[in-house]
Amino acid sequence: MPAVDILAGDGSCVVVAGPGGGKSTLLRVCAAEGARLWATGLGGNSVPVLVPAAALSEGRPFADALAAAVSAALGPSALLEQLPAGFFAAPPKPGARWLVLVDALDEVVDPAARRQVLQTLAVVAEHEQLYRFVITTRPLPDGELDVVGPKVDRFNLQPFDDQDILEFTRGWFSAAGLSEPAERAAEFLKAVAAQKLMEFARVPLMAAMLCQVHVAGPGRPLPAGRSAIFRDFTELLYERQLSGEAAGIRVQARAAMTRYGADALARVESVLDQFPAAISRLAVVRMREQELKNALFMKLDADTVVRPEAAVDVIAEAVKTKKPLAVPQRVWRDFLETCLRRSGLLIAEAGDYAFVHQTLAEYLAAPSLVRRSGVLRFRVRRTPLIPFPMIPRYVYGQLGLMRRLRRNRWLSNDSFAGFVLDQAYAQHPGSTAKFWRRIVRHGRHGCLFVFLHVQLGTDVPPPVVRMAAAKLRRYSGVDNLSAALELGDSQAADLLACIAAGTGADGEGERIRAAAALGAWGDFRGADLLNGIGVDPSIVDYVRLSAAKELVALGDHRGADVLAAIAADQSVAGHGRIRAADELAALGDVRGPDLLSNLATDITIDRLAAARRLVALGDSRVPDLLTALAGDANEEASVRLGAATALCPFDRVRGADFLADIALTTETEPQARVNAARELINQNDARGLPHLIDVAHNTLVAARTRVDAAEQLGILGDRRGTDVLTGILADTNASDAFLAVVRALGSIKDQRALPDLTRIAHDVAQEDTVRVEAAEVMAILGDLRGATLLDKLARGVIDDHSRLKAVIALLSLGDPRGSALLDELTDWETDSSDSPSGYSLRSGRYSWEDRSKMNIASRQEYERSEPAP
Repeated sequence: MPAVDILAGDGSCVVVAGPGGGKSTLLRVCAAEGARLWATGLGGNSVPVLVPAAALSEGRPFADALAAAVSAALGPSALLEQLPAGFFAAPPKPGARWLVLVDALDEVVDPAARRQVLQTLAVVAEHEQLYRFVITTRPLPDGELDVVGPKVDRFNLQPFDDQDILEFTRGWFSAAGLSEPAERAAEFLKAVAAQKLMEFARVPLMAAMLCQVHVAGPGRPLPAGRSAIFRDFTELLYERQLSGEAAGIRVQARAAMTRYGADALARVESVLDQFPAAISRLAVVRMREQELKNALFMKLDADTVVRPEAAVDVIAEAVKTKKPLAVPQRVWRDFLETCLRRSGLLIAEAGDYAFVHQTLAEYLAAPSLVRRSGVLRFRVRRTPLIPFPMIPRYVYGQLGLMRRLRRNRWLSNDSFAGFVLDQAYAQHPGSTAKFWRRIVRHGRHGCLFVFLHVQLGTDVPPPVVRMAAAKLRRYSGVDNLSAALELGDSQAADLLACIAAGTGADGEGERIRAAAALGAWGDFRGADLLNGIGVDPSIVDYVRLSAAKELVALGDHRGADVLAAIAADQSVAGHGRIRAADELAALGDVRGPDLLSNLATDITIDRLAAARRLVALGDSRVPDLLTALAGDANEEASVRLGAATALCPFDRVRGADFLADIALTTETEPQARVNAARELINQNDARGLPHLIDVAHNTLVAARTRVDAAEQLGILGDRRGTDVLTGILADTNASDAFLAVVRALGSIKDQRALPDLTRIAHDVAQEDTVRVEAAEVMAILGDLRGATLLDKLARGVIDDHSRLKAVIALLSLGDPRGSALLDELTDWETDSSDSPSGYSLRSGRYSWEDRSKMNIASRQEYERSEPAP
């Protein structure tokens, strides 16, 4: 799907891409487009809020952290005063919500701090009517994103394909004022391909750098490797900034400082000469500040605040050139700020300066660290094999950096490690080559580390690459063989072809992965094998569908034919046929909508699912298909209800008539009648209310269905809703619905329910959870006895889950007794380095959701209870 379409989505999601993959740009585009739609009233019910993930890792309650981050980003130029702490605790307007764009989760470098941010978002995301999240991050360790739960979609931001690169380059050259940009772009891409830089050009940041370097010197050879691209790019910016041209900073600085004498001019020249090294120092400072901020967050050290050192102050210290006595302090700082602003490497942000991209800061910090670490060293004794996640720590130890970074979390940053290794290779080629050979001797894990850095663009010695490829070929499995093939081992292709042909004991999934790897490498056998799997009716449906999708990804026209064949095959399960037709339609193939239309009339499959796919495509046949489905008396009520609801945007009158028919028919399942009545009310149709009243008062209907109907009545302001709910509470035979009743009363907030809630909360015969929630609703309705009862229940003999609910309820009410209970219920838990990583429950059996909610509530309580630093 197009990346910008996530703006139009409904649920929260995580977007993953590698360094420079366009994550931050995507969020900025989403923020700008969302703001435009909101401001012009052209659509959308969400107000975008762009915030760095690091701002949510500072231990504040979520809404407070959001307000502080936005206030800091906008600054005094856009705000007369800071946003109040609770600004984001309420919707922007009734019926709308905040679209929180959380950028760069990976830049929260401490894993425990990242986990806390994700847990916060997971809990806050339950308030779907107030918040929606889009989170961007570089790839994280396996399982780390599971904290957000299965409801949060995950997307991989795809790199540029060939057409994307061509369009991007053409647009860049056109904006740069080059003549014949289309022809120049084609020639440029030929040079990129000849230099084997095409994979780098698929990364948006690298493509932009390559374009800038080429525009500055069309006749120069292109840089080779990632570090070389960054080197040429930064040198180009420095050359432009520090040139002696009239627009250059040197000429302008001399003109501004001439009146202060020869000493001032000499010191200006000294600063400009040292400026590149000073910028590198600033990069190191910024990375260490982020590390310190995360460490303090995990200790909840409220007495220590990480106040980033102003960029101007870092530069002033790094250049080791003191201010001339004749120059006023303000003038000297203005000069240093001008240098920062015109560097092209930094942008103004929150009253200071930040690097335009995290990867740029990593590149600039690496030389300083390697330069200060001294020569490389190697252990004499044989190093044992170590697991792959620990390889980076071993790398830093061998580079002599471990002592400097012992308490640092940068070790898990593969991008930064790559820059460090490149710098080490440039300064100590012999020792670094020896190091790479030692890494390969670590077996499969070491070889995969080499593969990772070749993919990243690290300058790995070619003999080491060949050695790693040969070793990986000797290991079994598609992943190892694919990596060997990517490293240039042609023999791995034959082994992959054997797996894809099914000559071994590998499963169908492995066959597809092997064939796809071959096809991606350009081996024609891969596409042929995929096509063979896709057209084989003896193979299970989902495997055939996967093969067809891989064929499509390879750009093979047979993929669409396989999809069409699966969709038309009556022996295939209905959901598989619908998926195949939908995939075909997504390709723009006219057969897709036609097949979906046929499936929407096939009574042997889920006709509504097929019709809904056509709705998403905007097909003109949708109204007739939905009308036929909603009016089919032989169809299940839930299906007719879904069809009638989907019909309303196209034909409100007919859709509402079908809904009314479903709600009116007493033979219809009661829950379907409630749902139909609710949808009628959503369509502002008065016929919905009588049906809700009928179901709510019908004692022959299941109690839970009556609760649903009564709750809807109460939300509409009809007092009969509360009457029905309190009546159910009086029925001892409906005790299994009491929890639903209490929750419904909590959403209605009718004071008349207090006597019944009080009775239930004190009734020891009721389930613990029901009593706790009844007491909480009492407190919400303003009855002081509710909080007292919550405290009593939490200290009494109840189950662990209910006890935790009572504590969290007291904390959310701001009752000090909740904090006291929290201390009794929890302990600090520490990680392997003895640094606190959060609260842990002292005893009892708690679910993952319980632990997550407790952790967030306890952290917020801590922040509320501690004085502001």
